[in-house]
Amino acid sequence: MEQGDPNIFRGKSLDEIGPDDVDFKPEEALQKERIKQDDPPVTMADNYAKPYSPVPFKVRKPKQHKKWSDEEETALRRCLHKNYKHLTVPQKDECLQAIEQEPSLHGRTWRIVKDHVRNWLVKNCKKN
Repeated sequence: MEQGDPNIFRGKSLDEIGPDDVDFKPEEALQKERIKQDDPPVTMADNYAKPYSPVPFKVRKPKQHKKWSDEEETALRRCLHKNYKHLTVPQKDECLQAIEQEPSLHGRTWRIVKDHVRNWLVKNCKKN
C-alpha cells in the first residue's frame, strides 16, 4: 500500500486483511525520514501556537456633530415651509435651493439638510 498498489487488497474484506498484509513503518522510522527531508514534524500544538492575526480594518473616526443654531432652524423653516406643512421629506434640488438662498446654511450639505428635516418630521409625527 505504501508503494501505491491498492490491487493487492482487491476482492478482500476487512476481516481477510491482516496486519501482516500491510507494511507499517514504526513512528521512529517516519521521524527519521522527516529529519532526512529537513521537514520539521507537524503536531497539533503547532496549529494552535500560531498567533491569530485578524485582517486589518480601518477605524472610523467619530463624526463631529455640529449643533443646529436657531438661525439655521428658522432659515430651514422659511425655505422648506411646504415640506414642514405637508410633512414630506425635501428632495435634493429643494435642499440645494434652500442652501443657496440662505447664507446661514452654507456650511451644511444638502444631505445633512434633508436628514435634519426628516428627523424633525419623524420626531413630531410620533408625538401627534
